[in-house]
Amino acid sequence: MAERVGGHPLLDFVNTIHNWIGEEDPRDELTSFDAALEVGVELGLLTKGEARDAAGRHPAELQKLHALRKLLHEIFLRDEPRQDDLDAIAEAWADAVRHARLRVTKDGRVIPTFDGSRSGVALLRHRLVQQAMELLTSDLRARIGSCPECAWVFLDTSKNRSRRWCSMQMCGGLAKARAYYERQKRTSGVR
Repeated sequence: MAERVGGHPLLDFVNTIHNWIGEEDPRDELTSFDAALEVGVELGLLTKGEARDAAGRHPAELQKLHALRKLLHEIFLRDEPRQDDLDAIAEAWADAVRHARLRVTKDGRVIPTFDGSRSGVALLRHRLVQQAMELLTSDLRARIGSCPECAWVFLDTSKNRSRRWCSMQMCGGLAKARAYYERQKRTSGVR
C-alpha cells in the first residue's frame, strides 16, 4: 500500500502508479481487478461487502479502470484540460448515469448514487467518474496541483496555495537534497 498524499480519494486513485514520469515500467497498484477493488475499499469508495460481491477476474473492467486513471491524470495534470479529454470524461459520466439511482440526502438534496445491483463490476468505475465530475465542476479544481518529480496529483489545501510536491517525505526531500548537492558542487568547483 502506497502513501496516500492526494488529499482526495479520486486523486489518490490516480496516484496508484508509483511514478508517472521517469520510469519505463512504473510500479502499478492496480495489477488485477481484485487489487483495484482493495484500493477502492482503502479509499472509501467501496465497502468490503461491495468489493467481495464484485471480486473475480474481470480483465475488461480492469482495462477500463486503467484507461480512466490515465484520462484523469491527463485532465488533472493541466491547468486547462484538453477538450478531447473533457469530452471523454463526459462520455464516461453519461455511461455511468445510466446505472445511477437518485436519492434524497438528509439535507433534502437529490443526488445520483451507484450500487452493485445496477452497476455490477463497474461500481468502482462509476463512483470514480462521479467523483471526477464533482471535483471538476467545483471550486476545488483550481487547487489541484502536480508534483514536478513524479507527476502525482494532489489537492493543495495550503493557505497560500504553495504546495509543490506530492510530499516532503517522498519527492520534496529528494528535490531539496538534489538542489543542495548542486549548490555544494558549484561552490566547491567540483564538476
